[in-house]
Parts: sequence; structure tokens; C-alpha cells
Amino acid sequence: MSATIRPARRGDLSAVQALVEAGFARYVAEIGRRPAPMDHDYAAALSAGHLYVAEADGKIAAVMVTRDLGSFWEIDVLAVDPARQAQGLGGQLLAFAETRARERSAEALQLHTNAAMRAAQAFYRQHGFVTVERRWHKGYDRIFLRKRLA
Repeated sequence: MSATIRPARRGDLSAVQALVEAGFARYVAEIGRRPAPMDHDYAAALSAGHLYVAEADGKIAAVMVTRDLGSFWEIDVLAVDPARQAQGLGGQLLAFAETRARERSAEALQLHTNAAMRAAQAFYRQHGFVTVERRWHKGYDRIFLRKRLA
């Protein structure tokens, strides 16, 4: 499925939050608490120009929060509507982030995910990311992954 990726608008915030809630709900039991993306400040991400949405069939189908860290382009949140899993939307968002990172001459894409979220780790590895570190970060056991662009 092909989606249109665009910067989020103020009117998207409730749909973004609902999608993230639905997308991460299954991980609450695995992690033992709400995953960090469920409590992310999406209004602040939108105001900073870091929030993107993928629209398919006129609806927000996936969400991504990015940050330019100079030599690294960070993907802070990536979420896909559970009803649209395995349709290529996550991969499209990753490709979009890679294009943006290359445009800004970043050396790599980087992201993190909870150590308990093994399916997410496998997904990122399928898209060329490698694990660079595992550590306790902001109250979570996290795996940090990176994809070199140079």
C-alpha cells in the first residue's frame, strides 16, 4: 500500500494519539507499563516540525516523530495503525526518514525501542539497522539501533 507522507497538522493530533495508543497497546503487558510513545508530547513534536503522518485512503495510517541531531537523524517514534500492519507503511516512513537524513548530510539514522519489543527490533534489522547499544534510558530497558548512511 502506498501512502502520502506529510508533516502533521494541528487537526491531526487526536488521530495521532489514538493511533499510537492502539499501536502500542499490545506491548503494555510485555513491558509491564505503558511504552514511552503512548505518553509522548505530540503537540510539542508538531510545533517543532518533527511530527509526520502517512495517509492512506484518506486516513492517518502511520505516525513518525523525527529529530535532526546533526550527524544523526533520530526516529523517536514510529507507529502504524494495527489494522494496517504488514502493508509496508513502516518501511515507507523509514525510507522517508532516510531521504530526509541524506538531504541534511546526516551520517546515520538512529532509533531506540524497548528491549521487550522483539518484533520491532526484527523489523528495524530487516531495514538495515544494527544494534549498537542496550541500556536503561528514561526508565526503560532500551535497544539502540543505527543505520549508517555514508
